[in-house]
Amino acid sequence: MKEHLTRFKGLKEYQPTIHNDSRGKFLETFRQNEICSGWVQDNLSITDKQGTFRGFHAQYPSPQMKLVRCVKGAVLDIVIDIRGQSSTYLESYSVVLSDVGMNMLKIPAGFLHGFYTLTDNVIFEYKVSEYYEHANAVTFSYDDPAFDVPLCIDNPNIILSANDDVELNHSTIKPFSPKTNPFMDWNVGGLYA
Repeated sequence: MKEHLTRFKGLKEYQPTIHNDSRGKFLETFRQNEICSGWVQDNLSITDKQGTFRGFHAQYPSPQMKLVRCVKGAVLDIVIDIRGQSSTYLESYSVVLSDVGMNMLKIPAGFLHGFYTLTDNVIFEYKVSEYYEHANAVTFSYDDPAFDVPLCIDNPNIILSANDDVELNHSTIKPFSPKTNPFMDWNVGGLYA
């Protein structure tokens, strides 16, 4: 497995070695001594339609590190750094994850995360370092201009769930650090109660 560093501290892309033969493909998707230990939960997302956005999600007080990949189809995976002491604070990073390259992205705690489906019938898988806690989940608006997300998701027909169609934006984020809550009053209106 090849590791590719990004300019964001701790954010890494992995390219597994794909073994092809007459039967198909084989690849390792996780090796503890190369990527990380401490994963506590695996999640699988199935999205039917191209043009769907899921995100931008985070969780506090137990923020999650994630290892994400697209098992079927293709997505534009996007993260936003909300670590207050980071030189890349509020900057975004995006990469296409697909079932062709089988690349993966390791996202440290302290990032907002979302993805935009580039194909129909997407299967997206991820490992997380903390259990999902519905009461502590938060979603920020995908179209906040401060996030500088790729223009391809500026789609007037974008498909959003009710939970992802929110108005929370960068002004409600306090810089993340292990000692502070990264969100101000993010549960305005009981969106996640």
